Amino acid sequence: MNLNEIKTALISFEAEIEKMEKLWMDKPEGYIEAIIRDYSALKEKLKTEAAKVETNRGQQSATPEEIAFYFPAVNEAQLELYTRSGSKPSEKMMLHLAEASSQISHYRMGIET
Repeated sequence: MNLNEIKTALISFEAEIEKMEKLWMDKPEGYIEAIIRDYSALKEKLKTEAAKVETNRGQQSATPEEIAFYFPAVNEAQLELYTRSGSKPSEKMMLHLAEASSQISHYRMGIET
């Protein structure tokens, strides 16, 4: 991935988190199930993306930009998601999402400077 593709991917992760935070704040009908589903999907997606660089083949095929920005962002974000997949949404889960978003934002801002 080039820098623009990385930035777009990171913005997409941030948007997914923002969507869950909005659901939590607005509490529309079905919000609990939506957050459970979206949180579990995001956690799995971040974990899968972070694991790509763990193999030698992943490291060899990764671009310098991915190594500098993308993989650290997704790895650190997934490490912040302590709440188990399938758990009922809570303030603690929202805090974990905010921390993950902060990690992603940190690396995205690094691209922009």
